[in-house]
Amino acid sequence: MAIYAAAAAAVMSIAGGIQQSKAQKRAASFEAAQYERQIENSKVAATQDEVQRRTELQRVLATQQALRTGTGNALFTGSSKRLASVTTDNAERDIATARLNFLQQESQFGLAANEARGRNTSGPIIQGIGQAFGAFSGFKTSDFGFGETSGKTGNTSRYGATPHGKGR
Repeated sequence: MAIYAAAAAAVMSIAGGIQQSKAQKRAASFEAAQYERQIENSKVAATQDEVQRRTELQRVLATQQALRTGTGNALFTGSSKRLASVTTDNAERDIATARLNFLQQESQFGLAANEARGRNTSGPIIQGIGQAFGAFSGFKTSDFGFGETSGKTGNTSRYGATPHGKGR
């Protein structure tokens, strides 16, 4: 009777491992989807940041131009050109740095998504199988009908009594 209970426990252990593995797979897929959403959000944020920085650049250049014309300076004298060039170069460097930061962030999210998708979720199945074998490890072969004593001599082999009373 105990053997049937052990068999039922083994089946339940394996089934539980399969269910746990499926749940872990769903959780890993959900986590990967979250990272992919963060990648998309990062791309949108990078575009918005660049648009905002370029808008600010145009505002600063327009302010510089208004100040030069208000003071009577020529719009494209050497110092006016140099000021506009330095302002533009600084803004472009800031935009490039911000873009690299966003690309690095996207890369990190992408690696995390790939790691989540590739996560090994078979552990609970293997654990369930191990528990199933463990359930049977406490039994002796005689519990399964092997090695029972029969005959007058009491000698047994793996398969029961030997015909001449001697072990194999």
